[in-house]
Amino acid sequence: MRVTVVVIAWNPGARIDACLDALHAQDHVDVETIVVDNASGDGTAARVAERHPWAKLVANPTNRGFAGAANQGFELGSGEAVMTLNPDVVLRPDFVRELVGALAVAGDVGSAGGLLVRPDGSVDSAGHRIFHPRLFRNRGEGASPEVYREPAWVFGTTGAAGLYRRVALEDAAAHDPAGLPWDEGCFAFWEDVDLDWRLARLGWRCRYHPAAIATHERGVARRAAGAFVEELNWRNRFRVVWRNDAPARFAAHLPGFLVTTALKAADLAVTHPRALVRGTAGLRLGRRPSGRGVRVETEPFDYRGWVRTHL
Repeated sequence: MRVTVVVIAWNPGARIDACLDALHAQDHVDVETIVVDNASGDGTAARVAERHPWAKLVANPTNRGFAGAANQGFELGSGEAVMTLNPDVVLRPDFVRELVGALAVAGDVGSAGGLLVRPDGSVDSAGHRIFHPRLFRNRGEGASPEVYREPAWVFGTTGAAGLYRRVALEDAAAHDPAGLPWDEGCFAFWEDVDLDWRLARLGWRCRYHPAAIATHERGVARRAAGAFVEELNWRNRFRVVWRNDAPARFAAHLPGFLVTTALKAADLAVTHPRALVRGTAGLRLGRRPSGRGVRVETEPFDYRGWVRTHL
């Protein structure tokens, strides 16, 4: 299976060298690499052209966001599977091959994700989870990797290093009003959750495969533009829920949604008031994609623990 890896860059600095070196060292027999640079101001495009000439480079004159860049890579690539990759992720040499094996578990596996760990060795992501109040979390974040050594079916995978079957992406695009796999209305952040949900509604499953291991530094974008990240996180939650949730299921969990929304708003009002205002003013719900009536299950949520993190 040919794999198109789309590395989406925005001011990653020297981090992208380790990312691309690890990608070039993959032992999978057929990997196509496309680097989409979103108008970085740190010389990323020139760096990639000079140090990694084997990678196809797309230098955007403006920042198209993660979603726009992912769609560009999808359209330009020829792989039967497409992987999105953050430039602050370093893959082990067998990562791509292992995830290709996870896609092969069954014909309805539309996406697969591995075990992403932080530089300190704790879990960064072992897949995505969806909770009753319409909050989404990386499965296992902060925990020991030993707890997540078994393969599992999960809600979805992080776009930081997620592998998608091309036919599943084409299916998602065919059922979306914009005709694209990734929702560019999100720009960045939550676009992977939106895709998780749309694929699940269409009957595609996601496989967590712990044998595929990578290190994710995380937080690079937040350090570079913290207020903008908070703005996107605030507004995109509403957009993703509107686009994908079943009205009756949402109504059943509305109290939890309202409570968590109010607490997050209060937190932003203190820490990033401008992000709260701009995110609310810039909210665009968009049109709802269609599905196949597949029921997406949500999980109970630890409200007490979540409140403690915001106090």
